[in-house]
Amino acid sequence: MSDKWMTELAALTGLTHYPKQGPFAHKDGALIGDRDGYILAIGPATSDRQSRIVLMLRFPEMQQPEGFRELVTQALENAPTFPDSERKAISKMQYGADFFLWQWNYSFGKPKADQVAALVTALVDAAKQVAPKFAGKCEICKSNSASEVLLHNNVPGYYCSGCQEKLRVEGAAADQAYEELPTNLPKGLLFGAIGALIGGIAWGLVAYASNTIFLYGAILIGLMVCWAVFKGIGKINLAGKISAFVLTVASVVFGDAIFYTLAIARQEKLPVSMDLLKQVLANLWEIETSIDGLSSIAFALIGAGIVIYQKRRPKFTPEFQRLGEPST
Repeated sequence: MSDKWMTELAALTGLTHYPKQGPFAHKDGALIGDRDGYILAIGPATSDRQSRIVLMLRFPEMQQPEGFRELVTQALENAPTFPDSERKAISKMQYGADFFLWQWNYSFGKPKADQVAALVTALVDAAKQVAPKFAGKCEICKSNSASEVLLHNNVPGYYCSGCQEKLRVEGAAADQAYEELPTNLPKGLLFGAIGALIGGIAWGLVAYASNTIFLYGAILIGLMVCWAVFKGIGKINLAGKISAFVLTVASVVFGDAIFYTLAIARQEKLPVSMDLLKQVLANLWEIETSIDGLSSIAFALIGAGIVIYQKRRPKFTPEFQRLGEPST
């Protein structure tokens, strides 16, 4: 069904379908090509559980004039081909110095291909009134010829061979500079230990006061501990990741020990003491391997994993790919 829809839209827009390629990170890829001097990419995308068709229109980078949004809005509102069903979404269109981005949300079925094609025509007509065309020039140096649309980190554009090499050299230099950045593992461990201590105490006291273990609280502990480790260490590396996971588990286990110590003291009417805490610690493995204990640790590791993913090593070296080549 998707291939049939893409084929129909390709025929209506004059663009070419490139499976598994394009800027939208979707298995169906995107329609990509040049339309009247502007680069277009159209394809399905999914985020936040919302299905949508995304239209990206690119033009040479420019200094946006005052009232650029108003100019674009006016151009779209006056476009005779613009689908009436999408007029309310005009104000939500995203734009930048070198692109328009339109997201057409849907629930049960993709919008009709002819409606999307009409939207494409409206966007191109609007661009003609407010944005320059590529005119066969490289979008970086703006002087050398560049007639082939390439994917630069999956985003289509025009790039001459000289600018491609320049970006690769600059990326390699940035990679090397990142590798040479100093790391401070002791500081990261200190910050992480403080975060783990605070998180563990808060976890135990809140659980005791409410007599409930909130698993989402475990995620917050993972977030806090992992953030503290990376704040101290200064650069993402394997040692920092391992430290963050270990300290996250330690924080939850310590919080559980506090909770069970206080709970037992209240139930048995015993004074809170180090001896009681030691007895809890002696049996903590059995407690933690119960369903609740393992769930708490798992949710905390999810929180740590979120931070590690968000703070993953930056990628500096650009990737250029010809359309139609196997996706990497």
